[in-house]
Amino acid sequence: MNIGQFLDQRDLREIIHFTTNRGLIGILASNALKSRKRLHEDQYLRYILHVNARIRPEESDYFDKQEDWLDYVNLTFSEINRRFFDFSQNWHNPDEIWWAILSFDSEICQHPGVYFATTNNGYDHCLRDQGLTGLQDLFDSPIRRKPGWVAHRGSREGHLTT
Repeated sequence: MNIGQFLDQRDLREIIHFTTNRGLIGILASNALKSRKRLHEDQYLRYILHVNARIRPEESDYFDKQEDWLDYVNLTFSEINRRFFDFSQNWHNPDEIWWAILSFDSEICQHPGVYFATTNNGYDHCLRDQGLTGLQDLFDSPIRRKPGWVAHRGSREGHLTT
């Protein structure tokens, strides 16, 4: 089985990314969805950047440095990361900021350099891998997140990750 076949088997059709209206303007202006790290390199985007969290675990010295995780874009299958979305809303003035949810074709999972993470990349027990194995890991049960916190598939639909 390959990634494309697994996507079909699970009926995985869309990859989701949420961003603020400022982020959406940046995406449209640059014609690209850029990683957090690359936003500062863009002469225009660095002035409209408004982060969703003061501290990113990926920036700390103890964090897994196998890759430069701030140079990756966080995406999810079929539904937004509701926990982080709710957290992010507290960082912005609702009179100035609104949210956009972008949907991409799941075929981007087959692009080179894609990593799959079993849970939030900042969580202690996050497992990251490339290829079919990494993708399949997202649907395992249980999935460890943090010490004392595991997620179970339960009755989740096949196109939703654990």
